[in-house]
Amino acid sequence: MRRLLALALALAAPAAAHAAECPGDKAQAEVRFSTHTGKVVLHNEYDRDQIRRMHEQQRTMAKGWHPIGLTRGEIKLTINVNVRSYAIGKNKFCSRLTTVETKVGHEDLHVYIASRYRPGTCQHQSILAHEQLHVRAFEDAIRKHAPRMEGHLRNVARGIPPLVSASPESGAERFKERMQKELQPFFRDMNRDIDAVNATIDSEENYRREQTQCPSW
Repeated sequence: MRRLLALALALAAPAAAHAAECPGDKAQAEVRFSTHTGKVVLHNEYDRDQIRRMHEQQRTMAKGWHPIGLTRGEIKLTINVNVRSYAIGKNKFCSRLTTVETKVGHEDLHVYIASRYRPGTCQHQSILAHEQLHVRAFEDAIRKHAPRMEGHLRNVARGIPPLVSASPESGAERFKERMQKELQPFFRDMNRDIDAVNATIDSEENYRREQTQCPSW
């Protein structure tokens, strides 16, 4: 199973802030952090060739093995910010971060089982159990890394200074870029954990063990 990284903005280093031009304000930004997980949607209408083609769009298969099950999904990190801004000159605004709203998780995960393996059969149950391990890898990684992401984000938001920008909108954009840059390493760690677990799930040793669970394939 593979994930797609969906960020709200492309990363960019924000320009240097000019806090000295903004009056002091001890109010700290409010951080709202949440996780979300979509449904698991089962598909049993695609044949093995169709699943193979979908699989090839994501990764190569070990020689001699043919995919008969697949889990597809997308993990997302979204960030929205609110700022308080006021003019301090012509085309010059002081902006202070007031709210950061962050959500990390996945939408619906789609699990595909080749159509020749019907519900109720040993093969269908074996494939489903395998794909459920991929689903669990996704959800375990979110549970593990989300608290670290939230804690770091709160620390950053607590001490981030105001900045000077050409407009309130550009100020908000720069704060948003900063938040994304701060969370990007945690997002990479989460993906690495998922990749490591999936590699174990999709090992030849595991495939061979699972094939012994049913009399024929």
